Amino acid sequence: MDTDAHATFSDVIRVDRDINEKTVVVSPNPFTNRLQLSITSPVADRITLAITGANGQQLWKAAKPLTAGTNVITINETAGFPQGTYQLSILSANALQTITVIKTN
Repeated sequence: MDTDAHATFSDVIRVDRDINEKTVVVSPNPFTNRLQLSITSPVADRITLAITGANGQQLWKAAKPLTAGTNVITINETAGFPQGTYQLSILSANALQTITVIKTN
């Protein structure tokens, strides 16, 4: 409202969330021999997965294609990892997501 009691309104601006937003579920966590990722993506994409130890050393890395919809990726290469805490990184063209995972025996 301005000083002479007249109100004016601005145009409505539509705000959409990023269409490239992905939903990631990691299971089991804690894990023993393998990790399974369920990644839901609104569009086809290519991601890079990496697992890093507590000391910052990268222990595993792989590139994977995603289709639009739900994608299930199993990481079997973790069976030989020692017990501990790791960082699972998921890198796409426009986002990086890091999830803490725990290896038990």
